[in-house]
Amino acid sequence: MREFFGLSAIRDIIPVVVNFVGTAVGFVAVGLCILMIRAELSHDTWVRSSEQAYRLHMVISPPGAQTIPLPSVSPHLAKSIRQIPGVEDVTRLSRETLVIARHGTRYSETVQVVDPNFLDAFGLSLSERTGPGALDAPGSVVLTREAAQKYFGNTNPAGQILELDTGDSLRVTAVLDLVPRNTHLDLNMLVSSRTPFTVLNQQSRLAGPGESIAYTYFWLRDGIGAKDIASRLFGLLAITPVMPPEAMAVVKPALGMMPVSEIHLNSFPAGELKPGGSRTMLGILAAIAVMITVIVCINFSVLMMSRTEARTLEYGVRRTFGATRLQVVFGSLREGTVVTIAAMALAAAMIMAGHPIIASLSGTTVLVSLSDFPVLLVPPLVVALVAGMAVILPANAAARMSPVEALKQDMPQRKVTWETIPVVVQFSLTTIIAVLSLVVAEQTSFAVRSSVQAAGTGVFIIDAGATGLPPSALATFRDEARRIPGVRSVSLSEIVPTNFSTSMLSLMNQGQAAPSSFSSNSVDSSFFEAFGLEPIAGRLFADPTAGQADVRGIVLSEAALPALGFRDAQSAIGATVVTTWSEEPLSFEVLGVVPDMTMKSVDAPLERMVYFPVGEKGRFIAIVLNNSQDASVMEQIMARWREICNDAVLNGRFLDDRLADLYRPLEKAKQALFALSLVAMATSCLGIYALTSLLSIRQRREVGLRRALGATRSNITAYISMRFFMPVIVGIVLGIPVSAAIALSWLSGYTHRIALGPSPFLLSATGVMMIGMLAMVHHTIRLSGTAPASALRQ
Repeated sequence: MREFFGLSAIRDIIPVVVNFVGTAVGFVAVGLCILMIRAELSHDTWVRSSEQAYRLHMVISPPGAQTIPLPSVSPHLAKSIRQIPGVEDVTRLSRETLVIARHGTRYSETVQVVDPNFLDAFGLSLSERTGPGALDAPGSVVLTREAAQKYFGNTNPAGQILELDTGDSLRVTAVLDLVPRNTHLDLNMLVSSRTPFTVLNQQSRLAGPGESIAYTYFWLRDGIGAKDIASRLFGLLAITPVMPPEAMAVVKPALGMMPVSEIHLNSFPAGELKPGGSRTMLGILAAIAVMITVIVCINFSVLMMSRTEARTLEYGVRRTFGATRLQVVFGSLREGTVVTIAAMALAAAMIMAGHPIIASLSGTTVLVSLSDFPVLLVPPLVVALVAGMAVILPANAAARMSPVEALKQDMPQRKVTWETIPVVVQFSLTTIIAVLSLVVAEQTSFAVRSSVQAAGTGVFIIDAGATGLPPSALATFRDEARRIPGVRSVSLSEIVPTNFSTSMLSLMNQGQAAPSSFSSNSVDSSFFEAFGLEPIAGRLFADPTAGQADVRGIVLSEAALPALGFRDAQSAIGATVVTTWSEEPLSFEVLGVVPDMTMKSVDAPLERMVYFPVGEKGRFIAIVLNNSQDASVMEQIMARWREICNDAVLNGRFLDDRLADLYRPLEKAKQALFALSLVAMATSCLGIYALTSLLSIRQRREVGLRRALGATRSNITAYISMRFFMPVIVGIVLGIPVSAAIALSWLSGYTHRIALGPSPFLLSATGVMMIGMLAMVHHTIRLSGTAPASALRQ
C-alpha cells in the first residue's frame, strides 16, 4: 500500500490522511446543504395529486396602505369553488381553541376543524379506526399519535370520549399515521366540521358573509390549467360576498390561488398555520454548497500537485527502469482517484448516519433515497475532474523529463502566484461564510430577545380568548394580579406581540382629501409600560381606576404620523382625526405618540398603529415579572386566576417562548450556517496546509542556502511564516467587502433588523487567521529546522 501511494516515510502519510479527511468533510457539508435544500423544496409534495392542489387566499387593499394577503377566507367560498367546472375536490380547515377536561385536569388545545373529506383529499392515512368515514359523524375527532399518547397513553383511543369544559364531548374515531414534517399544515386534533358547537359549523350556517376563518383547498381535474380557474375567481365575490358591501368598496378584496407545494416558501406575513421557509436562505445554502465545493477542489488540487512534485525522484527511477510517460501520468492519478472514492464512501456513510442531525437542523422529514444519489455524486465528480486536470500538469511535466533530470529533481518551476491565487479565493469564501453565519446569529438573537423591548424582563401572557370570560372578570384579575409581590405591571389588551390578529380602521386628519388605513389595538394604560413604550410626545391613557378615562383619546405610533399629515410627533398632539369606517364618522383626539413596535415578526412590514382605550375588547393579559424564575409568584398568579375566573383554563406562556417558536426557522438557519462555517474553516485549513506543503518542497534548497549563509531558525521561521501567511491575509481582505454586501442585502428583507457593525468582520477575520496559522505550523517548523547540508545535497 505504501508503494502504491508513493509513501516512503511516515511523514508522507500525513498529507494523504489530511487530504482524505478534509475531502470527506467537505463532501458531507455539501451533501447536507443539498439534502436541506431538497427538504425545503419537497414541502407538501407528499400531498395527493400535489401538482393539482391549490389553496384559496384573499388580498385586501386598504386605502393608503400596502396590500394585505390573507390565507384564510370566508367559509361560504368553498361552495362557490365546487361549482367551477374543472374543480375536482374542495375541503376546508379552521383553527379553533377547545378546553378538554381529562382526569381532573383541563387542557387548552388548538384543534383543527376540517371537512369530512379532508383526510382523503390530502391523502392522509389512518390506523386504529372505528370504521369508515372517520369524520362523517358530528362530534367525531381524529388524533395525531402525539395527541393520542397525551390523553390515552398506550391504550387504544378508538371509541374513547374526550369531554369538553362546555359540557360537550368528542368521540375519537381514528389515529393519524405519521404526518410528514415537511408540510405547512400544523395538525393536532382533527374535529369534524359537522360538529354543531364549532365556529366553522356555525359560520357556515350563517346567511351573511361570515368571518375569514377557513383555509380552503381545492384540486383541479387532470388537464385543467390554473390560469383557467384563476380567471373565474374574480366573479365569485359577486355571488359570495366575503364582507359587507361598504367594506368591500373600501378595501377592494380579490381572490387568488397558490399551489399547495409552494405555500412553505411563499408564506404570507400573517395568518399561516405555521412559519414558512425562506427562498433567500435557500439561495444562501446553495451558494455555500458551491463555495465549499470550490474550496475542496482547490485544496485537493493543490495538495495533489504537491504530492506529485514531491515524487519527482520516484518518477526518475521509474523512467530509468523503462516506465512510459503514460504510466507515470496514470501513476500520479492513482492516489487522487483512491482518495476521492474513499472520501465519497465515508461521506455517504456519515450522511446516512446523520439523519437526526439533518432533521433537527431543517425541521423537516429528510429521507435519502436512490434518486438523491445522482445529485449527491455531482460535487465529488467535480472535485475529481478538477483535481485530475491539476495533477496531470505536473505529472506530464515529470513524465517529459529525462531520467537524469528527474533523478536530479530538477522539476520545472512555475510561478508561485498560480498556486496562491486559489488559496486566496478559498479564504475569501471562508470569510464570507463566517461573516454570514455571525450576521444571521445576531439577527436571530435580536429577533428573539430584543425585537420586543420587554422580552427580557419575563412577560407572562395569558390568552383569554377561549375562556368566554366577560371583560369585567379580566379587568378584575388584572387589578388583583398587580397586587401580587414580584409583579411589576399587568396590562389588558386586544392583541400582543407575536399575535397575528389584525384590526383595521380608516382615519383621516382634518384637511386631508382621502383617508388612510391603519392597524389598531385596544389597550389599557399599563400596556405601554409592560412593553417598554415611553411617549415621544404628549401623554398616554389615564388610569381608569383613578377615576379618569380617555374615551375619545388615541395614541399613535411614529409610523402613523406621515399618513395623517403630521410633520413630527409634537405637531400631532391635540389634533383631531376622524374614522370613516363606521356608519357615522367619529372624531378622536391625539393624546400621545409612542415608538413603533414589532407586533408580528421582524420581517413583516412596519405597521401604522393606532391605540384605543381597551374598553370591552380585552383578550390578552400581559404580566411583567421581576423574576420569571420565581415559582411562588407564578403560584399566586394561578391561585388568583382560579379564584376570580371560576376555574377557567389558564392558557399562558412567556413572551420569550412565543418569540422562540415564531423565529424557530431563523434559529435553525443560524445553526446550519454556523456548522457550515466551521466546515469551511476546516477545509480552508486543509488548503493552506496543501499550499505550505507545496512551497516547502520548492523552497527546501533556498532555506538550506540561507541557513548555510548564517540565517537562524527564528529568521527562517519569520520569513517562511510571512510567505505562507500572505494568501490568508489577502483572502480575508477581499472577502470582507463581498460579505458586507451580501449581509446588507439579506438584512434589507427585514423591517426590524440589527445595525451591521464591525464585530462579525473582526471575529471572522480573527477566526480565519487563527485557522491559517494552525495549518502552517507543521511545515513552518519542519522547514525551519532543515539541515543545510541535507537541503543542498537535494
